[in-house]
Amino acid sequence: MALMAFGDIFRDDDKKVFIIGSHQLALYYWSIGVQEKTLQKNAILIHIDFHSDFLNHRVSGISDNPNEILEQVRRRKIKNDTFIKYAISVNIVNQVIFCCKPQNGEINNVDPYVNYISPVLLVGKVLKKDLTFPENLILDIDLDFFVDFECETMKLKDESQIIEEIEAINVLFQYAKVTTISTSHDWMTWDDEQREFVQNLFEQYFMSPVSFSCNPERIF
Repeated sequence: MALMAFGDIFRDDDKKVFIIGSHQLALYYWSIGVQEKTLQKNAILIHIDFHSDFLNHRVSGISDNPNEILEQVRRRKIKNDTFIKYAISVNIVNQVIFCCKPQNGEINNVDPYVNYISPVLLVGKVLKKDLTFPENLILDIDLDFFVDFECETMKLKDESQIIEEIEAINVLFQYAKVTTISTSHDWMTWDDEQREFVQNLFEQYFMSPVSFSCNPERIF
């Protein structure tokens, strides 16, 4: 059975911006960043997503080698909700700053880290100098973040709110050494029309030129 919409959509190696169809592939690009010394180990990760993606992985014989990570992703051992804890296990990431849907019971539990919920609130902390970032920073974005947290049906946030949050992401982007953006092609809860609407807004307002014109390949 094919892994839906796994592969690359866009990459800019100079700016270290990578757009992917399935979120777990972000880990591969973080490991490349460490290998190429764009990143040092024990980076800070800013994770902006509808979901926390913070479940335990079950991979034995873990490695920070990019090729081995890619193989584990292809074999579905590293999943879209376990790749962050895998990154912590191999010391690619040391600290996580979350902007995601608030915790509901055990869902979206980000302990021991802080969930700022919105990048707008996070940027407010930065501008007030209540929070500072080292140079060793990964910015990780899932476009499903722009789904309304409060709505029981699958509805996007208002366009003005999406634009405001993209502009806050632009502030964070200026600190990042590596940026990964997931389109969540494989998240069946939202439809193509919603995803493409968000992609168009992001393409228009994100400060770095990006393109969502290609579809990710599928792997077997």
